[in-house]
Amino acid sequence: MKEVQEVVWKRKASSDKYHGGVLRIDTALRMIGTGGRLLDIGCGDGSLGSVASYSEVHGLDISSIATKYARKKGIVAKQWDLNEKFPYKENTFDAVTCLDVIDYIENPENFGKEIYRILKPGGIVVISFPNIRNWRKIMSIIKGSFPRTSGDSEGWDGGHIHYFTSSDVEGLLKKNNFYKIDIQGMFSTYGIGHIISKIIIGRKFLREFIADGIIIKAVKR
Repeated sequence: MKEVQEVVWKRKASSDKYHGGVLRIDTALRMIGTGGRLLDIGCGDGSLGSVASYSEVHGLDISSIATKYARKKGIVAKQWDLNEKFPYKENTFDAVTCLDVIDYIENPENFGKEIYRILKPGGIVVISFPNIRNWRKIMSIIKGSFPRTSGDSEGWDGGHIHYFTSSDVEGLLKKNNFYKIDIQGMFSTYGIGHIISKIIIGRKFLREFIADGIIIKAVKR
């Protein structure tokens, strides 16, 4: 996994300041609002953390190339194997973001426990992941080919080792005593057709079968 991610970030890491335009980052920034101490798990080159309205931003990533760029943007970034226990004490962070990372984690249940451990009571976690129930992916399976969920060409499907539905991650969060769970779909395009479809077939159907990605916000009890 480390080798794959080093190649990925060698290709795409940037020292440029993030100016918006990545749906999952823009959505996550709205969800976490403002606060004190933020941890971005799988921080990459620091795009999210560098513009988050938090007084202190930390980041973990398996890639040394990514963390180098993140530090240039002011992130307190560490290279770290995300399958290992996080290098922080209990109740350290006000918010944790984890955008399109859980797909790479060997043991998602332990991962969820670690996020809970390092969050303060009342702290927020935001997790995003590709929507494996998107109708195009379902059709791909029906036709006989497993769909790609990553835009990265390195490794098998960009290195993804797990695939999730919204209920999978919701269950993981509930199991780890998170509550106030808000599940949203992320759509690459909006328009009048989207609005009409939402009225006719409902928000949940759109989220589960039309959305390109899922993003979930939850709160630590």
